[in-house]
Amino acid sequence: DGLYFTKSPYGEARISMADKIKQLRGLVDLAKETSSESRQSLLHEVTGLFMDDPEELNEQEIAFFGDIMFRLAKDMEAKVRAQLAETLAEAKAAPMNVVEDLANDEIVVAEPVLTRSSLLGDPALLAIIEKHSQEHLLAISQRSMVSDQVAGSLAEKGDDRVLGSLAGNDGAELSETTMATMIGRAVDKKNVGGRLAARTDVTNELAKRLFQNVSAAVRTSILSDEPGIAEDQVDRVIEEVGDEL
Repeated sequence: DGLYFTKSPYGEARISMADKIKQLRGLVDLAKETSSESRQSLLHEVTGLFMDDPEELNEQEIAFFGDIMFRLAKDMEAKVRAQLAETLAEAKAAPMNVVEDLANDEIVVAEPVLTRSSLLGDPALLAIIEKHSQEHLLAISQRSMVSDQVAGSLAEKGDDRVLGSLAGNDGAELSETTMATMIGRAVDKKNVGGRLAARTDVTNELAKRLFQNVSAAVRTSILSDEPGIAEDQVDRVIEEVGDEL
């Protein structure tokens, strides 16, 4: 019931490029229509043709489809662009101009490609981190693989939701510098620090620093919530926990 096909709308047999071009030419009359419904139908047909077997297309053919999809999609409502993003999110081959345009769109459109598209390289992701919303950063932090460079940028720019997501992502490459930045910037140090401490790649030295940061936050929280409790009692308990760890 979606607008785009994940399999060929023309049957299981592979469609040759020549046949695809012939079918695209058959859509010329539809392309002349200016109504939103006609343009949406055309995008539907072109995307279906492309997704028939995108990995068999060469760069020129991909660019050909990309030019058409780009021109059609940019004027569509967000719901239509979001469905296109969902269709292309896990494609092994896709027009980069379309993928990057979708990734820079509003978050309801960008989220599928930001979280799942393997076609987005570090330069594109770093540019998005610099200029887009925390929701965009959160989506990037959830990718199955996040390079140390991208993680470092997220650590500098992200809010607590982004930092917590990144800390809990085993596919994210986090250097000691990046981890230290995350715990230093986090407002909720207990959440972010706890997730970092649970990672298998955290060093003993960094684990100690994480505990010091988290314990300081816990101490402040306890003394704020329980004004009648003695400070030395809180310090003693935290010290005992640290010794056990």
